[in-house]
Amino acid sequence: MKLKDISTIRPIAMLLCVGFAFAVVTGISGCGGGQAAPSPSPLPPSPAGVSISPSIAMVAISASQQFTATVSPSGANQAVTWSVSGTGCTGASCGMIDATGKYTAPATVPNPPTVVVTVRSVADPTAAVTATVTFVNSQPSFSLNPTSLAFGNQTIITTSTPRTVTLTNTGSAAAPISVVGINGVNFTDFAQTNNCPSVIAAGASCGFSVTFTLTATGDRMGLLVADENFGLIINLSGIGTMTTSPNNTKLGGQYAFLFSGFNGAGPMSVVGSFTADGNGIITAGNADVAIAGGTRTNQGLTQSIYSVGPDNPGTMRLNTAVNYPTGSFSFTFSFALDSFSSLGVAAEGHLIESDGTSQTGTGFFVKQDPAAFSTTAISGGFAFGLAGPSGIDENVALGRFTASDGSLSAGHIDLIGFGSGGLQPDQPFTGTYSVEGSGRGEATLNISGQPNPLGFIVYVVTSGESLWMDASGSGATGNALQQSIGPFNASSLNGASVFGAAGFTVAGNDVTVGELQFDGAGNVSGTNDENYFGLSFSDEPITGTYTVDSNGLGRGAISEARGPGLSTFYLVSPGKGFIISGNDSLEFGTFEPQAGGPFSSASFSGNYALGAVPLLSTVGTIFASGVLSADGAGNLSGTLTTKAGTQAFVGTYSVSANGRTTLSITPTSGSPSNLVFYFASPSKAVGVQMMDFGPANAAVNVIEK
Repeated sequence: MKLKDISTIRPIAMLLCVGFAFAVVTGISGCGGGQAAPSPSPLPPSPAGVSISPSIAMVAISASQQFTATVSPSGANQAVTWSVSGTGCTGASCGMIDATGKYTAPATVPNPPTVVVTVRSVADPTAAVTATVTFVNSQPSFSLNPTSLAFGNQTIITTSTPRTVTLTNTGSAAAPISVVGINGVNFTDFAQTNNCPSVIAAGASCGFSVTFTLTATGDRMGLLVADENFGLIINLSGIGTMTTSPNNTKLGGQYAFLFSGFNGAGPMSVVGSFTADGNGIITAGNADVAIAGGTRTNQGLTQSIYSVGPDNPGTMRLNTAVNYPTGSFSFTFSFALDSFSSLGVAAEGHLIESDGTSQTGTGFFVKQDPAAFSTTAISGGFAFGLAGPSGIDENVALGRFTASDGSLSAGHIDLIGFGSGGLQPDQPFTGTYSVEGSGRGEATLNISGQPNPLGFIVYVVTSGESLWMDASGSGATGNALQQSIGPFNASSLNGASVFGAAGFTVAGNDVTVGELQFDGAGNVSGTNDENYFGLSFSDEPITGTYTVDSNGLGRGAISEARGPGLSTFYLVSPGKGFIISGNDSLEFGTFEPQAGGPFSSASFSGNYALGAVPLLSTVGTIFASGVLSADGAGNLSGTLTTKAGTQAFVGTYSVSANGRTTLSITPTSGSPSNLVFYFASPSKAVGVQMMDFGPANAAVNVIEK
């Protein structure tokens, strides 16, 4: 209260004291001087609800069942009353329940053979809950075999062989169970599936399959709760061990990462950074997570580890620290490393989510330069592209801006979604940005004609590259790349470029890869291969024209007489940029200059990392990560990890002079797959799975040295 209000307090207080004196004869103090009266004890909060356990019980004639009640919140008055009633009984013929919640069944079964136990808050009689009691001739009886599971030593980030527990109804009548699942101190390390029905017939059995996936070293403990009402609980234990791989030195230093995919609630995106110590430990890190319901910002990492195998595949477990482990995010990534320095340390890698949860998706990580971790280090012109799904809708933004000392100017953006509806072409914008010493930053775009600004979370890679995620609701992800010195014009596109783009509709994914030949004067030709919701269209021609905007900022358009309908682009440098394309469905992607041609089978030689590009996708998209080795003579082999697991494969390939490459790979188990890749250089190619009536949810794949 402000000082000027004090004059109104004193008269009111004196009137209260006078009124109080008429009501109380003795013990008056605290009015007009003397010792102040002690403050009254705070009243307990009003009850918000009552819970009962168990909520369903089977009780034999004349037997007893103990019920317990809890009044919420925890500080509320816990006093309750108990009662029992039934449609086929009254009074004692329904049984008796005492003040502690102990119920005793009658000697004669009522008809129907059920009663209802009601517990009610004393403080608030409207707060009540019930439990159902069913009478049986004998008390239900179950057995568990075995009664405990000890998994022994298990390497972290790996999953054990499933172990089985059998539950048998050993009683003389059918009995219900209420499976709770996994509980206990380290419950996140254990998982179970079961085939148990809600009611198990007398003499019948059902089974639980339990696995152990380590997230930390040391003793780990959990509980498999088959039915807590009958005490059907199995103790679970295991020991997490760390296997030090000599290959772990290949991942060392600070990396920024980006992940785009889905969880059980819908689209899910993550941007962040982590520091690998070269020995299998993630020593520091941070993540920002966008899920259905909002964005969780500044989530530090804890208990996070990685392992690199021979030939450079690996696994990584990242755990966010906020509310760890019950309310945090956990990711198990399979990755493949590429772009090694002279010291043998990877500059980047491609990853997919590969654990047994509902999470699925793909992404990448790239080594950061701490010298760029400041606002002033980000300066000059940048082109950017972001994309992400939102239900059956697409969110796509591509554009450019000039950054200087925390301000964004000369902004142009082509926008689809983000609350704006359909395509909003070439919208001007201004904005702001800032970068912290950790490399994390934020940016705001004020777009002309849009009611609300767009906010983004940014992780700096270098002074010329940063990873972006929309924090305004869509969770769209992408990157910003520094533009080469302009102005740009038609001659900025002169020669061959390779592209990959993806989009979706309710029918599935539409993925296109190909090669474009620009003549530097406004004409374009080329070829492309498309997986259109599982239908393949191979080696189709592209012809058309293109223009580059006269302002020299790099925006342009392609008008095709034949082809996938490439339309708007923003240039990063000659022959390289972000695109929106498509006729029947919107596709978002990138293109880059082709170098090193003409190509042949000998161009495809050595070890490559394989991954999927995080573009537009649907829930069922097939993401893959792995490594492959090509012999330069048409033969290849490797390992491939998907959500279904890891398999070895062998295959053959053929390379055309323009870099178009057909591959046929055969896994250890399963059917062969055909793919088409276009080489941007002998070190990198983009491709797509091409099979008629094959996967309707393909992705843009990339192989890279």
